[in-house]
Amino acid sequence: IAALTAAARELEDRLVAVELLVDLDAAIAAGGGSLPDVDPRARALGAEVFETARQMARDRSLPPAARARAVRGMLLAAEGVRELVSLATADEPLAVVTAAIDTLGRSRTPAATDALVAGLATGSSQHAARWVEPLLRDAARATRLLDAVADRTIDAARLDRQQANALWRFPDAAVRQRAAEVLGAPPPADRAPLVEAYRASLPMQGNAAAGKAIFTAQCSGCHRVEGVGRELAPNLVAMQSRGADAILLGVLDPNREVLPAFVAHTAVTSDGRVLTGIVAAQSETSVTLRAADGTDHLLPREDIDSLASTGRSLMPEGFERAVDPKGMADLLAYLMSAR
Repeated sequence: IAALTAAARELEDRLVAVELLVDLDAAIAAGGGSLPDVDPRARALGAEVFETARQMARDRSLPPAARARAVRGMLLAAEGVRELVSLATADEPLAVVTAAIDTLGRSRTPAATDALVAGLATGSSQHAARWVEPLLRDAARATRLLDAVADRTIDAARLDRQQANALWRFPDAAVRQRAAEVLGAPPPADRAPLVEAYRASLPMQGNAAAGKAIFTAQCSGCHRVEGVGRELAPNLVAMQSRGADAILLGVLDPNREVLPAFVAHTAVTSDGRVLTGIVAAQSETSVTLRAADGTDHLLPREDIDSLASTGRSLMPEGFERAVDPKGMADLLAYLMSAR
């Protein structure tokens, strides 16, 4: 550790020095320690590197990608949370805002949790999903999120179906109970009556343009059609040959038939984090979970306490809460005509 700290001090590329010191600090913190305790010389170096990172993160003459890399160095000083909040809520490039929110999420301090709740409550709706994701990583933060929704600090509408579903199915029973109290009961497990009721949309004349807007708002988080969205779930256009009824069934009852590649898994790490996603890659030493927002989480197997298949799709149930049968007819019209 002393050798790595010394190497960081000598590196001419200060951005690499920032990343080296941040990764070293995070690795030691995962074991319950701190870098200054292990190597006292790192305290002064951390302050120096923090200042370098702060200046680079705020330097608008640098490319956004370089500034985003520098943002990680904000964790090297106590005042870093304040700097991260400032960057996350300012009129900055998306890469910088995203890096600031993600870096806040990596901090385990109460101040960082407060900042995440405040950011979700008052920040741009464009970044709402980014503010929520770190609050779903452990039971304490998930409970804090639900309490903030309960006391109306946070508008429940800021949580999308994916996030509400994560709370309803959280590994911790107390969180699941609190979610039911605050968000209401989860969607019914028996989807057959609902599917039957929505079949009334099949003979309706749908509006493809309106359906495209519904797809963008409700489906593009996991599905990709005509260049819009993410590829975290099956290709809906490829289902055209099976007919509109098959698409309707897949949308309203996503767990009836789940392809193995799209089964969600939940990992609980040794430091208490809870992460859910599809298994994007795995090896003898690590597993990569791809979350619903498209973020890849590389987890060393030695840091995983448990990893289990949910047996369910990453797509949440409850689509009917956002789209009525007429809206379903519009969505089907778009998906059946898309190329």
